[in-house]
Amino acid sequence: MTNRSPVPQSGVLLHTRHADIARNRSPPCTAARRYKSLEELVGQGNSMVSEIKSLDSDMQMLVYENYSKFISATDTIQQMKERVDGMAGSMRALEDNFTYVSRASDNVSTSFSARRGELERLNAVKRNLTKLQFLLDLPARLQRCVAAGEYSLAVRCHVRAARLMSRLGTVSAFHGIRGECELIMGRLSSTLAARLEEESVGPDELGVLTGLLLQLGSSEDALLQKYLARRRRAIAEAISGFAPDSGDGDDEDKPERAGETEGEEGEEGEDGPGGGRGEAGPPLPLCAEYTRQLGALVVPQLLQMITAWRELFCAQPGDGEADGRPGALSPEKKEAMLIDALGELGASLVEACRRAMAAEASDSDDLLAGAAQLLEAVAPLHEALPEAKVVPCATRACEGLAKRAIEDRMAALREELAGAVGSLVGEGDGAAGALPDSELRGAGEQIAAAVGVAVEAVTPLLAPMCELLRLRADGVAVHLTDQLHAAVVAVLDAASQPQTEPRAVLRSAGVCLQMAAGGAALVPDTLRRALAPQGLGGAALGIDAAGLSLQFRRAADALLRRFVEMQAQGRRLGLGSVSGGGGGGVQTSVGGGVAQRRASVACRLFARRRRGRISSLGLQWP
Repeated sequence: MTNRSPVPQSGVLLHTRHADIARNRSPPCTAARRYKSLEELVGQGNSMVSEIKSLDSDMQMLVYENYSKFISATDTIQQMKERVDGMAGSMRALEDNFTYVSRASDNVSTSFSARRGELERLNAVKRNLTKLQFLLDLPARLQRCVAAGEYSLAVRCHVRAARLMSRLGTVSAFHGIRGECELIMGRLSSTLAARLEEESVGPDELGVLTGLLLQLGSSEDALLQKYLARRRRAIAEAISGFAPDSGDGDDEDKPERAGETEGEEGEEGEDGPGGGRGEAGPPLPLCAEYTRQLGALVVPQLLQMITAWRELFCAQPGDGEADGRPGALSPEKKEAMLIDALGELGASLVEACRRAMAAEASDSDDLLAGAAQLLEAVAPLHEALPEAKVVPCATRACEGLAKRAIEDRMAALREELAGAVGSLVGEGDGAAGALPDSELRGAGEQIAAAVGVAVEAVTPLLAPMCELLRLRADGVAVHLTDQLHAAVVAVLDAASQPQTEPRAVLRSAGVCLQMAAGGAALVPDTLRRALAPQGLGGAALGIDAAGLSLQFRRAADALLRRFVEMQAQGRRLGLGSVSGGGGGGVQTSVGGGVAQRRASVACRLFARRRRGRISSLGLQWP
């Protein structure tokens, strides 16, 4: 008995799907009929029918969901077809219009072609007559411009007339005009040159006068050298004569000070030379405020000099400029002159700020703030003309200040450590021979603590300063390590100073033994702990703790030998004086030998007692 399920009628697509399913599954069904029972075949057929129904329902759902889209697409296609059919007539009408316009244009061109040559000839004659009239009126025009002080207009007219006369050649009719114009412009050139020599000329007028004299044919090399010399002198005077505004003076003097230097740089903004830090931020240190005010005064003048130089002198020659004028310079030479001037003035600015920071910076934080203000001030100069290398100059100056500050702090540390050693050695001279046990035991810790304070004071000059200067901090860290090593060696030198008292020599030996036992090793440990947060702890490896310990131990050995010698010498002198008070020469000789033997025995006994005494201090006898 066979159970044949009805095949659903769902369109051509569904029939195709069914055919694909039947075709793809024909081999499994054939195998199933061979090896499966009837019930299994019926179940498989039912599952296939269920799958077909599910696919059919999915297909219907897709059709329902996209029905509105199908309708909209159909409507759009119909509208496009109607519009295209209507556009055909419009395009034919537009083509007819273009044909008419083209025929009309051809007719107009044909009708005027005979007169076009005549019109062009008449226009050329008109232009020539205008130029000739300009030349005829030129002397009077130049006289009016010079009388009215319009020197720039007079020079432009003269340059234009010179170009026209050069085209006319040696026409005798214009010789008189040429001579009269040259006489007028010669007097004007003398007037401009005299004005250029006046000290009251501002930077803007200085540039205009130089440019006019260049157009009148003066030597370019001499004029540009003079221009740069005047600008250098004015800005150098502004730097050397600068006095920072502390905020306590009269506000009426600020515009006058700003106008004495370069004149046109009056608007400095909120952070100008006379202004303070503003209400927003905290007050700057003295050196940083000095640097900020000086930079706000000088840097705008330098930027104005760069801009004026490029606009007035480095532009390409115009139609009115002659390429072969006397002393003409190439663009590369002009740029080199500007670079030299800016480099010199930038170095002067950096040097003034460096001196202020060296004199006013009380600690490392002040120096760091001053360096930040200096780099911020000269950054616009580097952007405008990096070839002048103003920022590298400032970087070298700040790096030198940082190293100098480290050297000064380490020099103070050397004096402090030498004073500490002197106080340890000098204590108890008047006492009954008691050694300062607690002071000697803490000598290493005291020296390490002083080193830690000194290193902490110069920490801002390492990673923060080098990050600001965009330098590697390793070089400054090595410099600090060398200076710190010299400070520790100063302890050795102070302890090795000659002493007249045996007790002082013994205390010096105790200090050296304390440093050899562990004090020398505390120095690199302290340095490593201070520099580790900045990633520079490896710099502590530059201090040879083992070598320092060995030097201190050798110094202690020498001091202890000196102490024993001084004690033996004292005992010998004491016994010799006692035996010498008896009587005759034989007794003195015998007494002297006895005294010498007794002194030797006393030295050995004294050395044994001192060995136990030093061991009680936690030290080791050499």
